[in-house]
Amino acid sequence: MSLVESIDRLVLPTREEAWLQLLVISFCLATSGCSQRVVPISNLSAADSALSRTLDAWKSGATVDDQLSHSPPVYVSDELWQDGFQLINYQLIGDSEPYGPNVRVQVELECKRPSERARKYVVCYLISTAPAITIARQEQDF
Repeated sequence: MSLVESIDRLVLPTREEAWLQLLVISFCLATSGCSQRVVPISNLSAADSALSRTLDAWKSGATVDDQLSHSPPVYVSDELWQDGFQLINYQLIGDSEPYGPNVRVQVELECKRPSERARKYVVCYLISTAPAITIARQEQDF
């Protein structure tokens, strides 16, 4: 069978079928994951409140794991707290600010190990209030 004979035997879709195929292909392309995912933005006042409650809990002797028993739970990541430092005092420095979907807060911590003298640290926390409350110390170089 020659190429010309093969082409003659092809069945082309009708105009209505071609439009229907084009419509289906267009719909599939439009709905196939090209949309952007919406990232929830953290609330400034809720972040400030969560950080103050969490630092007050640390100051009163609570552990990082104790924060998971709150409703909703608070997920905390702070090396000083996890390493057994006691929080003597803290002071928020300046205003909290949006930082991507999080809130960034600078804090002066006065901490000590049980057998050592108190020492001051200036740190930044990144706080997320959505979808969960997370508080993580941001690593930075001074």
